Formats: sequence, C-alpha cells, structure tokens
Amino acid sequence: MQKFTSFVMFAAMRTGSNFLEANLNALNGVTCHGEVFNPHFMGKKDQTEMFGIDLAERDANPLAVLARMRAEDGLVGFRLFQDHDSRVIDHVLADPTCAKIILTRNPLDSYVSLKIAQETGQWKLQNAAKLKTARVPFHAAEFETHLAELQAWQIALLHGLQVSGQTGFYIDYDDLNDLDVLNGLAAFLGVESRLTATDPKLKKQNP
Repeated sequence: MQKFTSFVMFAAMRTGSNFLEANLNALNGVTCHGEVFNPHFMGKKDQTEMFGIDLAERDANPLAVLARMRAEDGLVGFRLFQDHDSRVIDHVLADPTCAKIILTRNPLDSYVSLKIAQETGQWKLQNAAKLKTARVPFHAAEFETHLAELQAWQIALLHGLQVSGQTGFYIDYDDLNDLDVLNGLAAFLGVESRLTATDPKLKKQNP
C-alpha cells in the first residue's frame, strides 16, 4: 500500500530536474508531468493546456489542476520551482499525502550552467553532437543574488516540512546517476518498480 497519493519535485533551474523527471517516468506506475505551474506554460515549453484546463483557468484556480492531475491512475507528480504559483507551493508543502522530493545542486555550478544556457539558448540536450558551448563572465553581485534566492527557497522548504512534521527525500545533482539512490527514491515513494539503468536520452550540459 502506497503511503503517498502524489508527489512534488521541489527544484530550481539547472539542477538536473529534467533528468530526474525522466528517471521517475521510467518507473512503472509513476508519472511526472513537468512544470505544471510554470508562469509561462504548462508542463513543458510552449504547452498551454493540460487536463482540459488552459493557462487562464489554471491561474484562476490552480488547485483544480492539482485535483485533475491526481485523479489519474498511478502515482503522479510534477516539478515546482520557487517562481511558480505560491498558492500551490503552500498547498502541497502542507499536504502529508504528497511526497516531497528536494533536488539540490552546488549553487556555483547551477549559476554557471544557467549563464551558459542563457547565452546558447540550449536548455535541454538529447544529442551530444549538438551540444552548444560558451564562455560566460562571472558577476559576483549577480551570483550573490542567485545564492540568496536558492538559500531562501531551501529554508522555506525546510521550515514547511518542520512545522508540518514531514520529511522529504533530498537528492543532489551529483547523485542523479547513482542507481542505488534513485531506487532508494522509488522506495521512499512507495512504488515497487526499480530502475536497472538511468535514462539514456538526456545528456549532461555545461559541466
């Protein structure tokens, strides 16, 4: 019997959330629907409707989207970033039936990766031969802002878990290729399926 009825992946840009999502979707009975509450799209880039609900309806009543999503078969979830709908963040953070996956990465690495992605316009890579590279300047003040935002996000998540008596599954970017860790996540979620290999499609960018 599953102890969770849904899950959320709390992450930030350039932390490996696409890769973790792909591996979650490789588990039988698990579906991760992407950035359902991204301010500019639903689920994935350029998509403006999910579960029969469009962007305007989602923004007017985000919890209706959650209800439609959770009505699907299996264990369903989505990715949630700090700039997504705060009403959804507050709701799922307080819900003990929603499993919390908290993905982190060294802030300097995520900053550099973000700057390179902004420069090249390449946010996701499936063909290594098409990798775009760039040298980018390091701006100390900009990095300090990036670091402060990530720290505030992590503190808010930790506080939300503490006051509601919950625990999350913390996973770092450097652990995303560790099958034992990924299968530990599957155990945490309460699903029987296990991975025998990591997702081969997505390629590492901006190391």
